[in-house]
Order: sequence, then structure tokens, then C-alpha cells
Amino acid sequence: MYSNNNKSNGFTLVELSIVLVIIGLLVGGILIGQSLINTAQINSFIRQIQQYDIAVANFKSTYKCLPADCKSFGGNGDGLITEAGGIQDDTFNGEIGSFWNILTSLKLIKNNVVYSNTATSGIRAGVNVPKSSIGKNTGILVACEWENTVRGGGSDMQDYADWDGKYNYYHIFSTAGTTSDSILTGTAGLDYSLSVNDTLAIDSKMDDGNAIKGDVRVASNFERIAFYNGSPTYNQTAGSGCVLPGDNSKYNMSSTSAYPCALLIPLLSQIGGK
Repeated sequence: MYSNNNKSNGFTLVELSIVLVIIGLLVGGILIGQSLINTAQINSFIRQIQQYDIAVANFKSTYKCLPADCKSFGGNGDGLITEAGGIQDDTFNGEIGSFWNILTSLKLIKNNVVYSNTATSGIRAGVNVPKSSIGKNTGILVACEWENTVRGGGSDMQDYADWDGKYNYYHIFSTAGTTSDSILTGTAGLDYSLSVNDTLAIDSKMDDGNAIKGDVRVASNFERIAFYNGSPTYNQTAGSGCVLPGDNSKYNMSSTSAYPCALLIPLLSQIGGK
């Protein structure tokens, strides 16, 4: 018997088109899903900072001072969250080490954690400071920003002269370091834990989208660089930095680093109490 078996075993153009459409829909759905997850993380982080501001404001209303800075809690009452002895702001001890411990001991932050003020082997997100809802190994430390010859001996460096001695801030940084000296690490890049896209989104939603102005600002490549020792540089390494080398106010959207950014946000700024 003769059998006509000329039918091709491959896909027809129609079938291939259908497959490509399905693949496109799946890829598009995955990208949309990732975008929604990322947006949810950013919004969660913003709510997190707002809730911390509310907790600090409630403490201040009750005790007429800031957590850890109160004299009745072992602080010096000068309104600035500093390390032991009231000098510098680069080591996790003194008021800096006690800030979150006091807030959580009083249950003003309801996350069932009392943060430890001991970090001899390195600050840990979720152990010594709150874990940020976004970024890699990201914790939220509170300290002040200042530098002058009376308080700091002229040896410290800072990010922003206009914040000098005025503001305490949330420092959003990597807690992957191995010592308690986690603000001034001595190693460029160790502080960084945020992507450029996430940092710009946070800055745009909470503030003005300008990397070095307003109430949301990037930290520089040793957390503080040079208003007192040359020209300021805010992690602007060509190609891999958080901001553009030619214009530090703009975020480097083509950065080759996955997590080149760290952030500074003034305490109480998100509820109008800075």
C-alpha cells in the first residue's frame, strides 16, 4: 500500500509565532512582577523610615530629648547622637550604640527585637540596628554629621558642610563589615548596599531626586570625604560609582557596580521635625 507521508515534522510558521508570543508574554509578566516587587520594597523602606521618625518623635515628646542623648539615659544632652565621649561619629559605641537599644527596650518600635549595643565583631542588621527592607546586608544606623576644631579636633571628614552640627541622620549602609568602626571603614565601597535604581527611586519619592541636595543624600566613598581635606567626591569613581563624575547631583544610571550607593536621611525629616 502506498502511503503519502509528506507532512513535515517541524513547526509551522503559525505554531512558531504562537510560541514566540507565549514566550514574550511570560518574559513580560516576569519583568512586571519583578518591578512590582521592587516597588513594594521601596515603599516598605519609606514607611519604615517614617515609622522610625514617629517612634523618635514619641520618645522626644515624652522625655524632652532624643533617644540615647538624654542625660537620664547616659547621654550628654547636646542634641547630637555621637560616639563615646561626644566626639566624632565613626564608631558604634556611646549614644550611637545605645540609640536603637533604648527605643526597642521601651517597645516604641514594635518588632519584638531589642537591639544590642555591643558590636565588637561588627554591626549586624537585625541584631544591633534595624534591617532595611531594601538593599544588600543593609542596616539603618543613627548618628550625627559634624566637624569642627572644637568638637572633632579638625581630623574628621564629613559629607555635607551645611549639615555640620545641625542634624542627626539615618545612615543606610552595608553591615557586612567585621568591626564596630562601620561608618568610617577605611575601605572605599564597604559601606555601600543599595543599587543606583533603588537609590534614585527612594530619593525621588522621599525628596528631590538630587543626589547631594535636600533631605535624602548619598554618602561619599569613605562616608565622609573632604570638605576639610580637598574637593568633595561622592562615590563618583568613573563607570562604577553611585553618581556621575562630572555632575555629582545626578545618579549614575549606567554604573557597573550592583550596589554602589549608601544614603543619609536626617532624623525626623519625614514628619517635618528635622
